[in-house]
Amino acid sequence: MFTIGKTYHLGRKTFWFFFFTRAKSFIALLLLALVVTYLVYAGSLRQLLETTLLVKYSYITIDMILLWLILIDISILMIALLRASVLYRQYDFTFYEHALHIKHGIFLKKEHILPYQQIQNVEIHRSYTYAIFGLVELDIITGLTEREVGTVNGKKINLFPAVDRKLARSIAHELMKLAAERNGYVAEVRTEATSQKNRRRRR
Repeated sequence: MFTIGKTYHLGRKTFWFFFFTRAKSFIALLLLALVVTYLVYAGSLRQLLETTLLVKYSYITIDMILLWLILIDISILMIALLRASVLYRQYDFTFYEHALHIKHGIFLKKEHILPYQQIQNVEIHRSYTYAIFGLVELDIITGLTEREVGTVNGKKINLFPAVDRKLARSIAHELMKLAAERNGYVAEVRTEATSQKNRRRRR
């Protein structure tokens, strides 16, 4: 599934997770702006503007006000999408021949290099919040101590904080396969089809 040397991100669902959780203030502002736009278009604000503001400033029309409000709505939406995009693109990973490279950061990129032969296990965790968005947290267990990998100044960090569930399973599968190969073992890929065949053989 993964191509050696190609950079991957954490999945589309992660983007929308960042959009709804890290840009909440922009979303609230956007909803407020949309309500105002609707009220001006077909609500009580239209009559209020026509009887007050537009009488005093005759060169301003309802259509002009609606156009300004729509432009404000689009601007807020674009800012929220841009913020989510920046947060989404600060996480990426690349499979190389001998190690997995995980990068984190926007302007100052930090790179973690995990040799396949040191990977002992891959754990997938899912909280209630992540389950709503179809995401999981991926932890890679290596032979290194926490002081050497996974911590910064004594504080634990997540190399894969929020990953699309299907993508996380593919990453875990690929890492365990490569780790087994580097350590001289043969990794058996278990799928639904192979498990059914094994059951038939037992019968």
